[in-house]
Amino acid sequence: MEILLEGLDARHRAVASDGPKALQNLSLRVQAGSHLAVIGPSGAGKTSLLQILATGLRPLEGRLSIGGADPWTLGGTGLKRLRSRIFYAPQVPPLPPRQRVVTALSSARLPELSLAGSILNLIRPQFAQQGYQALCAFDLGEKLWLRVDRLSGGERQRIGLAKAFMSCAEVWLVDEPLSALDPKRSQQAIEALLEEATRRGVTLIATLHQVEVARQMFPRVIGLREGQLRFDLPRESVTDAALRELYNQYEYELEQTPVGPGREASLMLPASNSPVIACR
Repeated sequence: MEILLEGLDARHRAVASDGPKALQNLSLRVQAGSHLAVIGPSGAGKTSLLQILATGLRPLEGRLSIGGADPWTLGGTGLKRLRSRIFYAPQVPPLPPRQRVVTALSSARLPELSLAGSILNLIRPQFAQQGYQALCAFDLGEKLWLRVDRLSGGERQRIGLAKAFMSCAEVWLVDEPLSALDPKRSQQAIEALLEEATRRGVTLIATLHQVEVARQMFPRVIGLREGQLRFDLPRESVTDAALRELYNQYEYELEQTPVGPGREASLMLPASNSPVIACR
């Protein structure tokens, strides 16, 4: 789905009505099926942007169009239908600790289930095979039947990403997907996301603290600071000078571990072993 923002302002729910805005006069167009990374120092508005796009936060001003529609004019049924086409992965996945991994993954398919089907899924998971395929993309296939509280923080984060593979969404919004991962797992996770998004034609927007990951792996990079768009560039045009300006007084945040060089070429085509998860 194509996404369009024009002159958009937003404020955190917890901030007073006269408090600072999280996003200011933001205009952005994201074509259907494209992949972009959003970078910027802490407090830049990256998470707020994803929450706006996930229709979890309503803009104060400006225009938001997702798939040609303004979410906030659709009514309850229309908004629910639109949300079923969008997958949002927060930085800390909301995984109930006593729930089995297979059940947590199956929750990504709830929009297509009836109430009775949802209850049945809690008793007897309906998507075990699809869950196993999604986990294998993140080297977690053996964790399918474990409880969530038996997993490490990094494993939980990768399971949160595997839920994207389980969904039938046309837009993936991923917030800081590498924050709990070591360099090897970070590379594996970002490659898996990009490969599967390419195979499905999914629009992928990821916020990242790892600037070099954004520059090497994503074709388009957005720079945010203080809620404002500072640049919107193809990755080869994101210069060191532009990054120094974006991260002025936050230079320590640029000291992130990059993925290995030369990996981006392999992401132009879907991998032959990408999981195939059919959506009804």
